[in-house]
Amino acid sequence: MAKQSVLGTPVEMVLDRDHDDINAAQREQVAANARGEAEKILVVKKAEAEAESKALQGQGIANQRRAIIEGLQSSIEQFQKVVAGASPAEVMQLVMVTQYFDTLKAIGESSKTNTLFLSHSPGAVKAVGDQILESLVGGRRVIALRRTMARAEGRADLLVTRPGRKT
Repeated sequence: MAKQSVLGTPVEMVLDRDHDDINAAQREQVAANARGEAEKILVVKKAEAEAESKALQGQGIANQRRAIIEGLQSSIEQFQKVVAGASPAEVMQLVMVTQYFDTLKAIGESSKTNTLFLSHSPGAVKAVGDQILESLVGGRRVIALRRTMARAEGRADLLVTRPGRKT
């Protein structure tokens, strides 16, 4: 004969139901942990993908700049063969003026451009070119100064200018 509780429900049924509730709660806890781990994996994978994407973008930009420099070098050499006595600085000035006009053309062709204020005179273009050349030369001087100071201080760690390239 089954034991009866005060309310008339067999004790075994109450215990079975309680046991089922405990098992369901444990399964829900395991499932919640699994969902959390899955979300964590997704976040990590997304971050890894973004990092890899940015690294590849950096490589692409570096390759693009390398190609531009090689193209400029080739253009300077070809120009100097055709126009005897032209200095590399003069050729670069001509290249920058050409780039300037190409940029103006691209801006003018854009449907989203409303207003553009530029100092548009040959002197202004030359001034921009001079500023670019000054910054390049100045940058080289700063790098050379840092190298000299690093060598004097015996700091080989400061001699690295680019990842994987020592001076």
